[in-house]
Parts: sequence; C-alpha cells; structure tokens
Amino acid sequence: MHPQEHHNKCSAFPNLLLPSLAACSSTIMAAVADAFASKLIGILKRMPKKEVETLLRAPGEITKLETALRDLSPILADAERRRFRDSSEERWMREVKDAMYDADDILDICQILESGEDPMLAERSAPWRRNILLSSCFSNQVVPHQIGIEIKALNRRLEDVMRRSYKFQFTLQAIGSTRYSSYSETGPVFLEQDIVGLKIQEDRRKLCDLLVNSMDAPTRSVIDNVVVVAITGAAGIGKTTLARMVFNDPMVVANFDVKIWLSVTQEVNGIRLLRESIAYVDGNADGVADSMHMLQERLNRALMGRKRFLLVMDDVWSDKVWNDILGPPLNGGRPGSRVLVTTRNDEAARGMRAQHLHRVTTLDPDDSWLLLKKQVSLAEDERDIDDLKYTGMMIVEKCNGLPLAIKVIGGLLRRKARTRESWFGVLNHYLGSSGAQFGEVFHSLYLSYQDLSPQLKQCFLYCSLLPKGVNFDSPNVINMWISEGFIHQADRRADELEYIGTEYHQDLIMRHLIEPGASSSMHDSVRSFAQHMAREEALVVHRELQTEVSSPLLSKLRRLSIESAESVAVEWADYLQKLVALRVLIINRTINFKPGDSWSSFSSLRVLHVVRLAESDRLVRSICQLKHLRYLYLYDSDISSLPDDIHRMKFLQHIGIVNCGRFVELPVNIIKLTQLRSLDLVGSSVGVVPRGFGRLTNLRSLFGFPVHRDGEGQGWCSLEELAPLRKLRSLRLEGIEKVGVSYLAEEAMISSMEHLISLHLNCSTSISANVTNSERQLIQEVYEHLFPPRCVENLVMETYIGRWLPNWMWGAEAAAFGSLRYMVLRNLASCVKLPDGLCQIPCLERLEINKAPLVKHVGHEFLRHGDLQCAFPRLQELVLHGMVQWRGWVWDPLNDVQVMPALEVLLVERCRLRSFPPGLSCHATALRHLVIAHARRLESLEAFSSLVELDICLSPRLSKIANLPRLQKLTIKICPKLRVLEGVPALRSLVLEDYTMETLPGYLQLQDDVCPVYLTLDCTIKLLKSISMGKGGPEWPKFSHIQHVNAYAEDGGHQRKWSVLYTREPFSFGAYMPDSDSDSDSEENLADDKLVRSDIRSDGSTDSQTDDELDDNDDIPTAGSTGVDLFNDDSELVGIESPREQIIKMLMEGRHTDKQQLQVVSIYGIGAWKSFPICKIISK
Repeated sequence: MHPQEHHNKCSAFPNLLLPSLAACSSTIMAAVADAFASKLIGILKRMPKKEVETLLRAPGEITKLETALRDLSPILADAERRRFRDSSEERWMREVKDAMYDADDILDICQILESGEDPMLAERSAPWRRNILLSSCFSNQVVPHQIGIEIKALNRRLEDVMRRSYKFQFTLQAIGSTRYSSYSETGPVFLEQDIVGLKIQEDRRKLCDLLVNSMDAPTRSVIDNVVVVAITGAAGIGKTTLARMVFNDPMVVANFDVKIWLSVTQEVNGIRLLRESIAYVDGNADGVADSMHMLQERLNRALMGRKRFLLVMDDVWSDKVWNDILGPPLNGGRPGSRVLVTTRNDEAARGMRAQHLHRVTTLDPDDSWLLLKKQVSLAEDERDIDDLKYTGMMIVEKCNGLPLAIKVIGGLLRRKARTRESWFGVLNHYLGSSGAQFGEVFHSLYLSYQDLSPQLKQCFLYCSLLPKGVNFDSPNVINMWISEGFIHQADRRADELEYIGTEYHQDLIMRHLIEPGASSSMHDSVRSFAQHMAREEALVVHRELQTEVSSPLLSKLRRLSIESAESVAVEWADYLQKLVALRVLIINRTINFKPGDSWSSFSSLRVLHVVRLAESDRLVRSICQLKHLRYLYLYDSDISSLPDDIHRMKFLQHIGIVNCGRFVELPVNIIKLTQLRSLDLVGSSVGVVPRGFGRLTNLRSLFGFPVHRDGEGQGWCSLEELAPLRKLRSLRLEGIEKVGVSYLAEEAMISSMEHLISLHLNCSTSISANVTNSERQLIQEVYEHLFPPRCVENLVMETYIGRWLPNWMWGAEAAAFGSLRYMVLRNLASCVKLPDGLCQIPCLERLEINKAPLVKHVGHEFLRHGDLQCAFPRLQELVLHGMVQWRGWVWDPLNDVQVMPALEVLLVERCRLRSFPPGLSCHATALRHLVIAHARRLESLEAFSSLVELDICLSPRLSKIANLPRLQKLTIKICPKLRVLEGVPALRSLVLEDYTMETLPGYLQLQDDVCPVYLTLDCTIKLLKSISMGKGGPEWPKFSHIQHVNAYAEDGGHQRKWSVLYTREPFSFGAYMPDSDSDSDSEENLADDKLVRSDIRSDGSTDSQTDDELDDNDDIPTAGSTGVDLFNDDSELVGIESPREQIIKMLMEGRHTDKQQLQVVSIYGIGAWKSFPICKIISK
C-alpha cells in the first residue's frame, strides 16, 4: 500500500466518528509532548548544568531549557486532557511535539559530551577528550559549540510556543481529569438478535448459578451482606448483553426481591445513581434533596434488611462508585444480596473485591456468522443470506469476533443489496486494511484510551506496530518502551524500569486493550483503532513499498513497521532512506538491500527490530553510526558477528541475536557497554563469552548464556562471572553439562540474586546417549550449586540427565520457595521418581512435568510430606505429559491432608494409567477442565462431581464415561470402544470425531441424563450421507431430539468440505453433499484413502495386534539409556509397515518413464495420525 493511500484511508472513515479526527490527532500529539516533557525534565535534573553549558559555550541555556520545560509541563497536561477543535491549536500542538523530539536528540548528544567518555576516544588521554570534533561520534561533523547554538534555537522555539499558548486558555491547575464522555443509558432490555451461540448461554447459566447458588458466604466482600461478581472484557465484546440476559433470567428474577440496573459510565453522577436506586427499591425519591448523604440514608432505610437485592452496575470505570457512593447504603440489604458489575478494567473489579471475575471472550467464526445473519435479516427469511456465507465469513473475520463491530456492520449490510458484489464492496471499502472503524466501536475504544496516562497511551499505541500473528514476548515489548523513553527514570531509580514496564503491560491487559498472556497481541478492532490514532507518527505497511514520498507528513514519520505474512522480497525503496526522523523501524519481511544501502540514514533511530535480514554482516557494519540506538534485535538472520567497535554505542541497552545459527562469537568490546540491560542469544551458535563479562552490572535479563570452562586461560568467562550481575531479573543458562567441576557453579552465586524472578537451566539436547554414572553424578552436584534464590517466580529445567532431581526440590527445602508460581520440568531422561518437596511450595500455581519416561509410579509421597496440612495449596493447573511408563497413581480419598483444593485444569497425555485415583475426585473439588490424550490403557472415567469440560482423545480401551453431574462440554476423539455415556444431565455440547465410525453411537439415543443441546460431528462421507437422509434415514432417532447438530466430512484433503446442519426448533435441515457427478469421485477418493491406511486403526495400531501387544511394543527406554533418541523417538509409529510399503510403491511408479509431469502422493487424515513421522520413516 502506498503511504499516501494509508493517510487517505484514515481520513475517509464514515462521519459517525466521534470525536473528530483532528481532535484525536491533537490528543495524541499532546500525550506525546506531555510524556516527553516529564522524561526530559528528569534528564536535565540529573545533568551537571554548569559543566555542560561551559562545554557547549552556551552559558545559562541548559538551565533555561529546564525552566521552559517545567513551565510548559502543566500546559501540556491540560492539552492532553482537552479536545482541540481549531486548526491553529493543532498546528501549535504539532510544533510543541516536534520541539520535544528535537530536544530529546540534543540531550542525548549532551549526555555523551558531559560524560567525557566518548567511546571513540577511550584510548586517548583526558585533555584531548574535551577539544575533539564530534565527527568521531556523529556523521554530520557537529562541534560542541554548534550543539550550544541548537539549544539556543530550541529555547527560542519553546519561548514562542509558550507565548502563543495563552490565547488557547489552558487550565494550569486542573483538578482531576476532564475526559470526553457522553452519557448513554443502557437498560436491562435486550434484543433476541443479539444472542447467538452456545457460549453465551453457558456464560449466562454459570453467572446465574454463581449469583443464586454458589456463594452463600461472602468471604471477600467489603460489605457484610453483599457479594460482588464482575463481568470483564474489552470494549464492544458483549459484557452488557450478557448482564442483561442474567438480569432477565427467570431463576434470577425468582430469587431476588429487588433488581436494580444502573448505567454508571465514565463520568460518575452519584446523585443520579442514588436516585435511580431508590426508585427501583421504593418507587420514587421525591422529597429528598440532592444531597449525597441524605440520599444514601434514604436508600439504606428502604432496604434495611427486608429485601434481598440484585444490583447490576453497567460500565464501571472505577471502584470508587461502589466503595464511596453505593456500597455504604447497600449494606442494609438482606444476606444473599448480590452486585453484578460490567467493566473493561479488571483493577476496578478487584478494587470492589469481586469474588469472581468472568472474562468475556470473542465469538468464534460460526457464532459470528450467526450474529451477522440475525442483524441483516431480523425476522426475515435467512435462506437467501446463507448463499452469501463465504463472503459473510470473510466479513466477520475482519470483525475479529467483536459483537459490537459485527452488529454495526450488520446494520450497514441490512441496507445493501443481498448480492455477492454488494457484500464484497462493503468488505473492501469499510473493512479494508485499516479495519472496521465505525462510530460506536471507535467511541467505546476512545473512552478507554482517554482513561490512560500519557505514558500508557504511548505504550498502548506502540503495540499496534507489532506485526500481527507474530509472538512478541512482553519483556521485548517492555524493552522497546524503555528504549523509546516511554518508561524513564524521572523520580524513580533506573533499576525499577522493568518493574514499571511490567505494571504497564499488566494494566493494558486488565483494561482489555491487549490480549492476556505475554504476546502483546491485540484484537483487530483495537489494533485498527490504535493505528488510526497514531497515524501521523506511525505507519504500518502490509504490501509493496513505493518510491515516491508525496505526503509531507511522511518526512516527519517517527515509527515504521513493515509486515507481511509471506516471505516475499521487497526492494529497499529510495523513499525509506529519506525518513530521517524515524525512531523505530520494525521489519518483519525479507528486504533486498542494494550494495550502497546502510543504516546511517536513520540517525535518530532508537529501536531496530529486523526479522530474516539478508546480507546482515554488510549492513551491521554501519550499525555503530546509530548513536541514539537503544534496542537492536535480529531474528532468523544470517549475521555472523557484531562490529568490534560496538562499544561506541553509548546508549545501547538491549541486544537480541535470536535464532541466528551463523552467529558464533560476541565481540570482546561488548563488555564496555555499561548501559546494557538485556542480552538474548537463544538459538545462536555462541559457545563462549569474553572474559570480563561480569562488568555488565546493569544487565537485567540474560538469555542463552553459554556455559564454558576456561581451564586454559583463553580469555573466555564461565559461570563465576555471573556473580557480579546482581540486578538480573531473568537468566537462562545453556549447556550446563559443560561445567567441569561443580564448585564453578557455586561461584556463580545464583542463590544470592535478590531480584531474579525467572531462571531457566538447560543441558544441551545433543547429550550423548552413553552418559556415564559419574557424569550423571557430576550434573547432580552442579545443579545443587545452582540453587535458585527464594524470590524466584518462574523455574524451568530442561534436558536434565541426573537420576535424582536436586536436593532443593525435596523435603522441607522446597517449602522455602515462597514466591515460586510456575515450574516446568522437561526431558527428565534418567529420573525414576518425582520429588516429594513440590507439594510444599506454598504459591505454586502451575506445574508441568514433560517427558519423564522412567517414572512408573506416583506415590503418596508426591502428595504429602511430614506434618503438611495442605499439599499443593494454590496449584491451579497440572500438566503430566510423556510419562510413558506411568502405570500407578496412589491417592487415598480418606487422606487427612487436603490436596490440590484449587486445581482447575489437569492435562494427562501419553501414560499407561488404567484409571484415575479416587483421591483426585474427592480432593480436587475445584477441577473444571480435564484433558486426556493417548491414555491407551484407560478403561473408564467416572465420578468427577465438579468437572465442567472434558476432552479425551486416542484412548482405545475407554468404554465408559459416567457420573459427571456438572459436565457441560464433552469432546471425544477416536475412542472406538466407548459404549456407555451416562450421568451427564448438564451436558450442553458434545463433539465427536472419528473417521472410522460407520454409525452414530447408541448413547446418543434420547436419555434423561444425556441430552446435549449441541452436537458437532466429524465423520466419514458414508456416515454423513446416512445422516443427510433425515427423517427417512437410520440415524434419525439418534439425533432428532438434539437442538443443534452440525455434522461434517472431509473430502480430497479438504477438512469439513461436506456438511449437514440441523436445528430442531424452529425446524431447519440443510445438507451440503456432493452431487451425483462428484459422488463417484468422492467414493474413489475414499477408496484411495483406504488403500493408504487400511491397516491402520484409529488408535494407531494394526488389525493384527492386540492391545496388550500394542503396549508391549511401545518403544520405552531402559533405565540405562538417555540422550537425543529419547527426545525424538518413533515410539508411536506402530502398525505402519504395510502402508509404508504401499506409499513407497506409489512413489516409485513411473520414475523410469519419460513422464515430465510432477507426480504427487498425499497422506492425509486427522491430526492424531501424525503424517509427519510417517513421512520421516519413509524418507529413511
């Protein structure tokens, strides 16, 4: 897309946008300037002004600059809160912003001069340093005196903007925040066309149960008789719709004496809220003055223990509306009263001490399509709309599952002709690369945006630059924020920057502006909104770059992100090198650089993040000319080294050379980068680190540190040089098996790193399969000395070759890890027993044990130790994967020790358990989601009273699922012997997948305790044809009573190509099946499919094998083996001999003929059949 086209699109949005685009532009510019003023004042505060002024021959100018910024700061604070309507105000704001950017560059130069540590002159004597031209530092031949002249000019510019600011009548002592808002009341009435899908019905039922049944004792509410429940989620995601459904639910209506609905909004009007509450309780509030205190008393008297109420507070922005206004008088309600809150800010819900936070997620594609159909058709016939499903699915994909966006676009489509051309026009015009920018969506997001601080606004907009679909870990994003100056020292210490960044990141998650987790991703609508808000400073390019710069705005473009899902080369455009004001350059696609190209054009660059950079070494040579650069990150590139003079880059704080296999050595001078805060070498081939690495005492994160023993004085450091790095927050060590003597590990003093919160300990995956007992003993001793500090929160151990895990995981020692929340133990090749100390870790929330092939039994010691009263007291998620010999799990249900009371999710994969222990269902009473895969000996699953969701896959002996009274969602994949499904009265959704199934299972017949509302089936074409016969077919009695049935079959490698869709009430039956002409083709494809996999059963075995033989043939390692084969074995590849020979025969056919046409042989089937390992065996 041409850059000018980008700006034209932004200015061509519908007139529904509110506020105006100009106002938004000015708002973002004011936020930029306000944030910069704070940062620059902090820099000037720490700078020795007299010395710098003498050096620059500009007496008084540094002091004058600081005074000007301090005087301007309250003006900018008010400007950031108000909306500009006049073009002269907007021009004024743009001048201020540009001045701030220039000031930032100038002060960088001043700091280099002031330090007297110009890296180019490090070897010269001190008297030379003050009189040397800056040409040694900067390419434009600037002398200190000229810098002084620039500061004088900058001061004159600031004086001018300060003088002109008075005519705009800024408020210099604004109290509180005047935000843009318009009161829009939403009542408890909802429209049927807003309700689609199973999930919202499940959410309604869950919340109704919480409000009526599940919280008899309010344990965490500030109000004695009142329990608070919160519905949270992003703007426009359906929080209010869900609250309306709950409010009007018959069960809720029957259980509360009074129901109150209040639309709170951002600008809280306490008088209005109290009057409306009184009107709901007592009929009216006449005769009461507009006094907060008197209205609160009146509301309290109206309740006074006589009435149990439900209060819905819609669109809450702050907990103060509850704690200060509504909470005190509502104490008078009867016990059992409830408050239901909708908010886009989790912090507000927590401030109200909500007992439960229910997060609303986006709609899936099918439900999105249903919602769009309802909006377009209303009460009309939907059949003609079904013909437009292909285009409609493309439209809802752009809406990213956001109900508000879908409803807005549905309203637009309702006025359009129901033709493919008309809908494609809407898709291209309104939902192009800029996203869905509709008034309601924009307005809702704008309110969230305005509620952010200036610094947080910058961080939020920055996330829209990150390429879509690319995982940006939160530490990387935080490092980018620090590099741009969004997080700065000011009145805080420098070692707090990462903590502040983590708080900012979490704040954006809690406000639902970025997605939960560490990836910093955004919903499409939020991303489009952010890109629109930042359009004058930031540009995201998706397609070809053009060479012409026709927009004057581009000459001052500050941030550029070039992204593409395809690995397509793009010519390095001439205009790109003209973008001299760039501070951020993110490239996520291959660029073809010309021989003369370099990075030197971007003299103001702070952040350079490049993926798949070709000819890296030639370009990296110019990197040292980027004197302002703070962040350098190269991923999957062919770089082999960094420049030897990298120490010239005074401000460089973050280096990432990740997945760059040709990168083998760090430059010796890297130890002079005293400002370096993070270094990431994961996936590189660096085997050694220069001696003196311990000088980098500012390091906060170090990933991929290669362990090396420098026994021959070759100038390389080892673990002992980690000891001075006391500020580390994250550390990942690679190749720990290379430590020759265990005392070197002790000298690293990891246990004394008081700021360390994440520790990753790795041995190499290429360890020899013939590890000796002495080598195992040595690695155990080394790990004993790598004792984590008590403050660690995240611990990962990978490819551990010792027979016993370190002592600090056993007994009472493990209980000392009071902050540990997440633990992963992966590839425990030789361990025969799990440690007994894990159950004592008080705050452990997630435990993953992945590939422990020699563990056969998990005994009672795993669940209790000594006088322990509660084992795993806070564990919420437990993952047990790849314990391929695990046969026994001892867990006594009568055990007097409480075990895993908070466990919500359990995943068990690849084991030999025949059943789960009774203690699991008795003690883990919070267990809601159970996932079981490749449990080949599991025969039954029964009596889990709390289970809500169950996924079970590839369990060939499973015959019975019973007595799961709260189960709502059940997924069964390839369990051919399952005959009994009973005791699941709450079942709502049933998913079945089995491509060998010839008839529907008998348990689908109508039963009192098995009656799902939704059935999703993936089966063979043969079974689908039988289902498509409807009332006249043999399968009709098994599914006719189910409200919604979606059945699918694949064909020719196309998943779900054919389908049957059935709804019981109102009756609807549609079959999308191959016609008679293609019928024979489908049968032929099916026959070919049988040819390839006729001998493979759905559990991966052959027809000739019994289940016992199958188990006995598993390629289980012996106690004396370890190494790479253990982690990349082919143990699951049983029963493929005959298909393998047939496939090889197909490949060999015709190879000696003169056929020129490319011959293709396909292996296809469901994912669990693992076509990739089959291909691997064939290739051998």
